Amino acid sequence: MSNINTQNLQGPLAFNTKDMPVNANTRAGEGDSGLVYNPGAELDKDAFLKLLLIELQHQDPTDPMDTEKMLTQTAQLSALEMQDNTNKTMTQLVDAMTKLQNSIAASTGMSALAAVGKLATVKDDYLVVADDDIQFQINMYLPKEPQKGKKTDINIDDFKLEKNGEDKLDISGKVDSEIAEPGETIYVKLVDDKGQEETVQAIVGEDQTFKIVGHTPSVDIKTAKIDSAYKSDSTPVTFTIYNEAGDPVRTMSVKDMTAGMKQIVWDRTDDSGNPVPSGKYYVRASYIGEDGTTVNSTYGAYPITGVKFEDGEALVGMGGSWVKWEDIKEITG
Repeated sequence: MSNINTQNLQGPLAFNTKDMPVNANTRAGEGDSGLVYNPGAELDKDAFLKLLLIELQHQDPTDPMDTEKMLTQTAQLSALEMQDNTNKTMTQLVDAMTKLQNSIAASTGMSALAAVGKLATVKDDYLVVADDDIQFQINMYLPKEPQKGKKTDINIDDFKLEKNGEDKLDISGKVDSEIAEPGETIYVKLVDDKGQEETVQAIVGEDQTFKIVGHTPSVDIKTAKIDSAYKSDSTPVTFTIYNEAGDPVRTMSVKDMTAGMKQIVWDRTDDSGNPVPSGKYYVRASYIGEDGTTVNSTYGAYPITGVKFEDGEALVGMGGSWVKWEDIKEITG
């Protein structure tokens, strides 16, 4: 500051607290005289303005305050006021954003709870095949019961199960012509000692025999065995796997399935038995329901079975796992 007539002041930065408001943080050294002496204190914009006015009142008429310095101090006052207003605005904005976030979280939680029992589709409704992938266990949801038909058991005394390398099986056998004719499909059920099951399809040949070579089982290969076999006249559920271009690469038909969550096994090969390239693949299921209508379902579409909250975030149970609410693409009835 410029020259000031200090006859009414004490110390290098002293002023009477009766003439101006003082921030609570600046009261160090206050005495009975009402004067404050605290050179290191922080002043708010009101105190800064008061000081400037006092300086103008007590300036030496013979050596008035420099105009340039006055403009500088006025600019400093303006900057201080702008900063103060900005701080207040930012505080209000943070408070508003916090309230909005809490409101959105509460709304999301209510929406998730209301969606229990409905069918939802996740955003990532596709399989990602990498170069080192060998086999996929695909979870599918069948919303309605498939149309049922006659099921005939097959004698498995002549069936054989042999290992083909470390991770594959060969299955062969002969079928009575009275049960299945050449060209018809039969189903062989495999089990392991852990209780896991898998049904494999086979085509009966002209000599009434069949052979499945190089099958990659979903059951434990070390304890796998043939449990039973049958022929079914029921309507099959057809699973079709498409590449990103929308071209079908593999079709699998399974009979005697029931409604609900089901798992199919894909060995990453196309209909010709060749491994498919890496990339995204989509799975669709289609079948005739008990009411005679066509039923379609897709991989990634499952009913929401429950809701839980972790760190304020809603997670929904679907397809055998917990999914973030924000990862849901669509909800249907």
